[in-house]
Amino acid sequence: MKRKIISLISAAALIFSAMPVFMASAENHVTISSVDDLIALRDAVNSGNTYEDYIVILAKDLNLNGSADNQWVPIGKPLGNGEQHYSFDGTFDGQNHKISGLYINTSDDYAGLFGNVGIGEIKNLEVSGTVSGGQFSAGIAGSAHSLITNCQNNCTVSGSTNVGGVAGYNPGTTIKNCRNTGNITGTTNVGGVVGGSVWKIENCYNTGNVTGGTNAGGIVGGTHVQSYVDVWVKNCYNTGAVKGTSQTGGIVGENGRGLVENCYNTGIVTGKTNVGGVIGKNLKRTYEPPASDGAAKAVDCYYLTGTASTGVNAESGAYSSGTAAIAQGALANSATFANWSFTDTWSMNKALGRPTLKENPEGVNGIAPPNKMYSINEATETTTFHIPYNQAQGASMSGTVKVTVFNSKGENKASNSVSFSDLPVVSGAVTMDADVNCVLNIGDRIHVVITPESN
Repeated sequence: MKRKIISLISAAALIFSAMPVFMASAENHVTISSVDDLIALRDAVNSGNTYEDYIVILAKDLNLNGSADNQWVPIGKPLGNGEQHYSFDGTFDGQNHKISGLYINTSDDYAGLFGNVGIGEIKNLEVSGTVSGGQFSAGIAGSAHSLITNCQNNCTVSGSTNVGGVAGYNPGTTIKNCRNTGNITGTTNVGGVVGGSVWKIENCYNTGNVTGGTNAGGIVGGTHVQSYVDVWVKNCYNTGAVKGTSQTGGIVGENGRGLVENCYNTGIVTGKTNVGGVIGKNLKRTYEPPASDGAAKAVDCYYLTGTASTGVNAESGAYSSGTAAIAQGALANSATFANWSFTDTWSMNKALGRPTLKENPEGVNGIAPPNKMYSINEATETTTFHIPYNQAQGASMSGTVKVTVFNSKGENKASNSVSFSDLPVVSGAVTMDADVNCVLNIGDRIHVVITPESN
């Protein structure tokens, strides 16, 4: 049986009408409903409980009320001399809730809401506050082997080596659909999204300022040699200022290995040596590649004219092509971006005058369009959820939005594009109807994304 989903954008709702099919099992689920619950989770992990195969669900927004007298101790931490670690190895689903008031001021390594994350996943979480630590410092996770998806860092973060907004160090995971708005400061391997990475970063963006010494980048400070995997930074962009001393780039500071593809930078990049609008410095590959050629290189990347004098610097024998400077006006023209998909991956955001990501949309004035997880848990004819839509501009608005429903596995269940013409703007928003048909079961958890396709 099909269940109809109706989205009334802004003053309206998403309506899911259906008969129940089954109730999802609650086994191996942990619900966090208070700061005390989060502290209990932290203390259990830091005593050796990894929560492997468990799903931890954040049920509401939390304020940690952090201060110098009430500092957060990270979830997962080094033990003894640092060769052994306690780590969180489960799935932490923030359900798009916010944890605010995070405060850490320490010289210890592995600083962040999570200090050390092993296997598993961190997803659908937004964190705000202040983090100051040593090596491996970030707002979300100091070091993460786990998948990190749809997370946002608003924290101001500072540290020494491997300092980032979402993750300080990415030793073996994919970081996807994440974003950073906080200012990031460190000494070596400093990035807006990730400090140092030996794996994959996709569909991410940074709007915060990045200040570092060696290897500073708008998305990632440094990508490192890992001879047995493909490393890449794909479909990412930076708008924040990036400042360093050596190997400073709008997207990547030092690219020791991997592909930087379909990325752009509009932030001013400054430094003393090896300053690039996209990549500070590409290194030459000196080891056997995996499936791809494994070389450090840029493909179809762009930087705003005036942000840097060149797109990429390269050591002798390394790739020095793949970037182009573009004028401000060209940013608003999808034809500028060769081989980019404006069907599946990118949208041309006319309000911002540049491309944004369909699955990780950036809103006007920093207000993101709805991107939220809901639970289907009532055996009723209709279940209604209210969500705001803040993309409207001017006295009236015309254009197209896309309403997409994903399940908790990230599978696209259904979507529909809705065109509208000359709708009045009331309190900064417009109201319209959109029907999306898909099968929903009681116990399902769905992720609803509303993306402007044109306006």
